Amino acid sequence: MRPIVFNECFGWLHDAEGETGVVLCNPYGHEALWTHRGWRALAAELARHQIPALRFDYRGTGDSAGNENEGDAIETWLNSIEDAVRYMRENTNVTRIVLCGVRLGGTLAALVASRIAVDGLIMMAPITSGREYLRELRIIQRRWRNTAAAHIEADSLKPDYVESLGFRLYPDSLRHLERVALPQDLQPSVSNVLLLDPEKSRDSSALAAFYREHEINVEVDAFDDFTSLLSETGNCVAPLAAIQRVVSWVKTHLPEKAPHGVLSARSMGLESAADIASNGLSAAPMLCGEGFRETPVIFDDGRLFGIYCSPASVLMDMVQSDATGVDELLHSLQIDRSSVETGKYAVLFTNTAVIHHVGEARMWVTQARLLAQHGIASLRMDIAALGDSGSAQDPVNASTLHGMRSCADVSEGIDWLVEAGHTRPSSVGICSGAYLCFRATAMNPRAAGAVLINQSFYSWSGTERVVPKLFVASTRVYLASIRRADKWKRLFSGQIPVATIANTLARRHLTKWRGRIIDLLSKLRGQDGHISAIRKEFRLMAQRGVNVSILYGDFDVGLEEAQTIFGRDFDWLRRLPDTRTAIERSLDHALFLYPARDVMTRVIKDHLRDAGLRLAEQVGGNAYPLSRLPVESVRPTAADAKYHTGETLA
Repeated sequence: MRPIVFNECFGWLHDAEGETGVVLCNPYGHEALWTHRGWRALAAELARHQIPALRFDYRGTGDSAGNENEGDAIETWLNSIEDAVRYMRENTNVTRIVLCGVRLGGTLAALVASRIAVDGLIMMAPITSGREYLRELRIIQRRWRNTAAAHIEADSLKPDYVESLGFRLYPDSLRHLERVALPQDLQPSVSNVLLLDPEKSRDSSALAAFYREHEINVEVDAFDDFTSLLSETGNCVAPLAAIQRVVSWVKTHLPEKAPHGVLSARSMGLESAADIASNGLSAAPMLCGEGFRETPVIFDDGRLFGIYCSPASVLMDMVQSDATGVDELLHSLQIDRSSVETGKYAVLFTNTAVIHHVGEARMWVTQARLLAQHGIASLRMDIAALGDSGSAQDPVNASTLHGMRSCADVSEGIDWLVEAGHTRPSSVGICSGAYLCFRATAMNPRAAGAVLINQSFYSWSGTERVVPKLFVASTRVYLASIRRADKWKRLFSGQIPVATIANTLARRHLTKWRGRIIDLLSKLRGQDGHISAIRKEFRLMAQRGVNVSILYGDFDVGLEEAQTIFGRDFDWLRRLPDTRTAIERSLDHALFLYPARDVMTRVIKDHLRDAGLRLAEQVGGNAYPLSRLPVESVRPTAADAKYHTGETLA
């Protein structure tokens, strides 16, 4: 597979020698994140059977250019699919195209198949009613808020957008989606159709009947491993049965006209590590936008993948082109030339749980481009086991996510930034990603800082920690719920698994007190216990001058362990230089809420500004332009202001 860019869309081409190509159409929002692993597995299997496959992000989603609030997203995504079809026709040897989409992606694929000529259509659990789909998104958001963010006050004003797990659809998109209805909106312009339905519902029957009425070859089959494809955890294997069904259908209904020989290295997807050098900048495609340039990079001998986002400014262009008078201009601004060329500071964004490098709710893409607009480069990367890295695994367990190998991967990302010229890199992570940042920063002397957000724990043995079947919130969440009548109603109706929650909370507090006792006994024996060992690592980082920012939500499950280690008000950490701590009530755990992401933006900005000011004091001058940026420099853009729900950033 190799990274490509077309018409402001980023994607991966799994090249092969066949004449029939498949364009994979993503679902929407959180489902697109959950589908990423299965989509890659499907594309790889298609290529293995000599069927080229293209998976990509629509404009305004994933790694592609644009934002979610730019006009009619539905029409934009339909156009992106058409662009993807055009790219395959013009840049590969395919003569026939199959569109394959899941959920809303299946709907979009069917609509595009009614607009342009394609040879096949695969719909996997498609959305048939846009109005009902919007209702589903609202229900998902409401249920999530009731369980994971009930303590955070919702906006009292009725919004003109629909929000679901960190993503929003705005008015133009809503109006378009509300009008979508299948099969009413379809044209009988495709010759072969495969419909996979997890429930074989009336909707799939109506779709099948439409195609059959127009004498189109349509097959309807079960989609038994639907939940494996649409899974938010790494514990499920890829939907192998569905993948084999798709491959078999394409080979049966769109067979090759002539057999091909042995697959080349290109068709097997082995070219990426060879064609893109260890730093991967010269041969890779580039995506440019307002104030940023992005390049895919493959490093550590092809094991790891990331997107390098660098600033694109008039001043940088002047320096790179060695324009007349640029040195005089830099001198008048008191800016060092090397700071403009590379920038001392850079940020490394790590995976959160099993989500690939775009981050939950696409937040790392947004943050990276916002930083680039203000002169800060970044690398959003996948550890080896996840995303688009060369050795991504299936399935992924908790030990893989938190093991030393993954911590070392993040350390490799820090090294890559240093070797790219950024001598003061800071890593940023949420939950499991924060743990990886903490460990990588502790082990790598080149690391200059870390922003740790809602870190659940600070040590990992791999034995006593397992992924729970049910997420259990912090103790404070349940204490606060006592005062809510709706929670008591759900309790008496049997909707709340009281025994499971009580058992988990009891084990959690037993573990905490057991740890304190063990720490006390270790101290009496002159040894480092759990708490002492963690404090020692933070003390050593402080001695190295590492800048650390720790941020927790007021009700976050990880706050309890952090307070056990550092004190209720982080009193122990406050004694360390270059260490900042904050607790914010508006933070949900994954930062799905927009005000929570505003807080994160402010914390990252303060982290970098403080580091720049301190370094400037050490060298007796202005060490980095960021140290002079006004506070409001990282506020939301004017385009975002209309839908900004959080408080204005101070």
